[in-house]
Amino acid sequence: MVSNNAVLGGSGQIAPAAGNSVSVDGQLAPGAADGACGTLTLGSAEQATSLALNGTLAAEIGMDGHDRVTVLGDVSFGEGASVTVTALDEQVWLARRGEEIPLLTWTGTKSGTWTTASTLPSGWKIFERTSSLVLCYVPTGTMISVQ
Repeated sequence: MVSNNAVLGGSGQIAPAAGNSVSVDGQLAPGAADGACGTLTLGSAEQATSLALNGTLAAEIGMDGHDRVTVLGDVSFGEGASVTVTALDEQVWLARRGEEIPLLTWTGTKSGTWTTASTLPSGWKIFERTSSLVLCYVPTGTMISVQ
């Protein structure tokens, strides 16, 4: 349980014991302490877990990488669930156009809804895809999404 005003962050893997889940009321911040981008994995191939996100997923993107949370199991978004994205360098927003950048992926089911809490540069959006939340640039005009 990550309480309000607390942070669960870093890179690597967290595999709770069978029957336990990860609940975040504060901030979920994947990545390394030195500001390097990284992946935080919740659960394992042998033991699925679930994430209840009631707080904020805070991710950073850089020229060569991005922060990401991988949940080997289910994800539920609570009433206060939000996503913020910051760039390590303002040039990232230009250089990474044309990419879909996964911020959160899951292997199980998803329930609830999330909101975008941070203001993104013009044209940048966070979309929900099958089993993931992705950041991508969508130029002005008509967007057609086929699933």
